[in-house]
Amino acid sequence: MAAFLTVVVGREGRSILFGDVTGFAIAVVIAALVVMPAAWLFFWFRLAGGPDRLGNGLTFLVVLGACLALIVASPLSGVYPMYYAAVMAGAVFRWRIGVALVVAVAAITTFAWPAAGGAWSLQVPVIVTLLGGSSVIVRRYVSAHMELQTARDALRRLAGAEARADLARDLHDRVGQQLSAVILQGELLRMEISGTADATVQECAATVVATARDALQAMREVVAGEREPRLATESDVARQLLEASGIGCSVELSKDDLPLAVDRILAWVVREGTSNVLRHSGASRCSIAVHLEPTFVAVDLTDDGCARNGATRGNGLHGLEERLREAGGTLEVTTVDPHGLRLRATVPTQVPA
Repeated sequence: MAAFLTVVVGREGRSILFGDVTGFAIAVVIAALVVMPAAWLFFWFRLAGGPDRLGNGLTFLVVLGACLALIVASPLSGVYPMYYAAVMAGAVFRWRIGVALVVAVAAITTFAWPAAGGAWSLQVPVIVTLLGGSSVIVRRYVSAHMELQTARDALRRLAGAEARADLARDLHDRVGQQLSAVILQGELLRMEISGTADATVQECAATVVATARDALQAMREVVAGEREPRLATESDVARQLLEASGIGCSVELSKDDLPLAVDRILAWVVREGTSNVLRHSGASRCSIAVHLEPTFVAVDLTDDGCARNGATRGNGLHGLEERLREAGGTLEVTTVDPHGLRLRATVPTQVPA
């Protein structure tokens, strides 16, 4: 880009000083030389490699327009600006759209360059196509690498969660049993020494039993916390898995703290809903949104995939519906215009015990 600007600025400077160039053409060239590098750098440093967004397309259109302005307003700049547009066309979106954009840029260049006074040459569309095609290949490679890394991170986190769940189960089965035995033996000891030992010994025995009970209760709380999913964790894992599968994902969680029981139920909703999107939807976008109302909390999972036979429910959704019903909540699966599904679950803010 720096070399290109040096060449173009040098040519345009000579044209302005010694040539017959109108003031309007000079203004167009200067504006293009300012806008094009700014949009080009903004794309590569802020947008490149991320999911498809509207900003990607707008930035590409800005660069394409600036490049066309350069070759039309001042043919002295040569056809080189369109090479930059071709490179960006191949990298701005996923490969199918990228290929179409590269072909479009090649066609535009083929007609725009001769119309601006340049000599037509077969080399021009060939070079544009090769540069754009190379950009498509690089984009696919980089995207695949990033998606693989994201999937590995998500799987690593899931493996860690499974390991913690296994540890929690072992604690419950082994340590819990031993603590229960300590409590039982302590109670037997208290009955044996009742009325025969002094008050200090009886108090120590009671303390042992109470401490063992507290330890058992604390362990059960820890085990329950590790076994049950949490909404923030499940939402983050869902986003990573969806984006690793090429599905853009936006997550909007409530800023207010949710009751623990509600948080865990919504986490199951996000987990099951994400699984359905990955397996059945064929979507390109998915959104997860949590809304806190005065009497209930709602979570919406919306995708733009193909509706599955009128929003039919599988075993996973039936199990999720039963879990929600036990908590006093509801589950709705509806179609979205023009295509897609919305899974909406509501849970009362006060979940019955």
